[in-house]
Amino acid sequence: MAFTTLIDTATLAAHLSDPAFALIDCRYDLRDEAWGRREYEAAHIPGAAYASLDLDLSGEKTGRNGRHPLPDPESLAPRSHVPFLLPRSSSAASPSTITIRA
Repeated sequence: MAFTTLIDTATLAAHLSDPAFALIDCRYDLRDEAWGRREYEAAHIPGAAYASLDLDLSGEKTGRNGRHPLPDPESLAPRSHVPFLLPRSSSAASPSTITIRA
């Protein structure tokens, strides 16, 4: 099965200013939760937003659903500092490709 959400660097470079592409940097280190944010602030792909695996991309922990459970889609809406995670209205154009660099 070919993944359509992973692209090569040439394709990325050709679409850096393309509003149909959303870039989310979600680097993370289980031993140092702040590492990804520090690395993002030091250098990242132009136009990329940062999303923390622990704070932004994980759902509520119940003690039975793992360290980083999938979030409820509605819970992503309040995370406005990661604009690509906001639900889009039916009139807004949505990205055709989302690339996550992990």
